[in-house]
Amino acid sequence: QKHERVLLHFVTAGVNRAALALAQNIGAEVFVTCATDEEHNILLRDYNVSSSHILPSEAASVVAAIMSQTDGQGVDVTLSSVGGSLLKACWECTAPFGRFIQLGRADLEKSKHLDMTPFGRGVSMTGLDTLQYSDMRGTIFHRALAESIELLQNERARLATSAKVFRLDEVDKAFEHIRGGSHLGSAVILPQPGDEVHVIPKTKPSLG
Repeated sequence: QKHERVLLHFVTAGVNRAALALAQNIGAEVFVTCATDEEHNILLRDYNVSSSHILPSEAASVVAAIMSQTDGQGVDVTLSSVGGSLLKACWECTAPFGRFIQLGRADLEKSKHLDMTPFGRGVSMTGLDTLQYSDMRGTIFHRALAESIELLQNERARLATSAKVFRLDEVDKAFEHIRGGSHLGSAVILPQPGDEVHVIPKTKPSLG
């Protein structure tokens, strides 16, 4: 909601870039983490994020900066796409009655221990697998997608700063490029005539 504090990670790529556009359009106060000087400069130049709200991706630094800048209150919404110590640090920064959304399944499936203390502040945590959600809550998912497209059409959201193009036979390189979530811009698969894609043939079950 307007004026709420939102924490995002690595917003120059992927779903977090879309979340940044939505949060800015709503009028939320946005904090972001980044891993490189290049990303920091892009956030300042292209995404209009205040320098004081661009945080290093070290867990201790995130906690110290957010609690200092929010008078110890924390953030109202966290869209987390990280794991390990940084996930736990961001969880600690959840404000009273805040919402913490964990994207993806990696850390959920590892069943890592999480401090229960923030629940005493009335916070909520949601694990979100977008593929599962689109399959089981298709109407809501498609409405959100349509609203995002409308933002782009009305030029109220910024496009990617750059796009790295891969051929269809370079799908493996495209996935390698985006693995880890700290890449800049988007990865685009652009099929070309004559592209060959190597596949593993399906084996027939043995009757013996």
